[in-house]
Amino acid sequence: RLFHMCPGFQNKHEELIDLALFPMQFKTSLSAWTTLLYFFSVPQENVDSFLRGWKLSNNEISNIQKAYRALIIRFDKFWDYPLLFETGIEIATEIEELITGFGLTNDSNRLLALDKTMPIHRIQDMAINGKEVMALLDTHRGGPYLGEILADVKQRILTERLENNKAVISEFIDKRRLIYLDEVMMKSYTVTEEETAEHVGSGDLAVLSSPSLIAYMENCCKEMMKDLLNEGETSVGTFVTMKHSAPSKVGAVIVIEARIKELSGSKYSFSIVAKDSDEIIAQGEHTRVIVKSERFMKNVTK
Repeated sequence: RLFHMCPGFQNKHEELIDLALFPMQFKTSLSAWTTLLYFFSVPQENVDSFLRGWKLSNNEISNIQKAYRALIIRFDKFWDYPLLFETGIEIATEIEELITGFGLTNDSNRLLALDKTMPIHRIQDMAINGKEVMALLDTHRGGPYLGEILADVKQRILTERLENNKAVISEFIDKRRLIYLDEVMMKSYTVTEEETAEHVGSGDLAVLSSPSLIAYMENCCKEMMKDLLNEGETSVGTFVTMKHSAPSKVGAVIVIEARIKELSGSKYSFSIVAKDSDEIIAQGEHTRVIVKSERFMKNVTK
């Protein structure tokens, strides 16, 4: 029962027996630690603290974390570019050999073929770097946003949604400038008599109606998304909420300020402020989704 003196081994008697009966001889400590973590059912978020109890180096811990995560994913599916990029071919090859001990088929040849066709193997393989991104966006300010842009581009290259070509990547980043830099888009609208509550029937006064103000907001957001659309696509609103707190008369110039965030590959959210002569008159949230125009209209006419 000496194992009770080992960090993290307390009450792991049955798990250690399972580990001892594992049908493969471990070739490396990485394979041994990875398999142990699996039999101990150590949550991925606890791997770092568990291994630090054994005084492993930062490099060892990093590699074991990669291997453990890859092993768990490999049980459910074969490798893909993002997982292989994150894991690295050396560790991935070791994991592919290790899975035979769990009753799965080793497909190292397929793994090596995948590695040969992978568009990038390191961040440095990307056709654009941080300095070039800053120059493209005409900014000298570094910061977390730069890493977020490169990470987004990397993921899109690995999922084959973006070609690893400098011109293509530059055009892609430029179109998404408002998202990456969290910039505000401003658009002005002049209140007309037709947009008053009295005219549209949403009230009795000749002031800007809430439905008209919502239309301003949606229109501004639609404009923000134009550069994100491919041929044959459009964006449609799926949600809008607004708190309208002050009236505006006919002839007033309403300025809509909107920020955009990407929720998924086709869904975007907006935070919106409406001002009349620098006074905030309303605040709102809006969601838009990119759809194929022809398919969307077919569904509408069914």
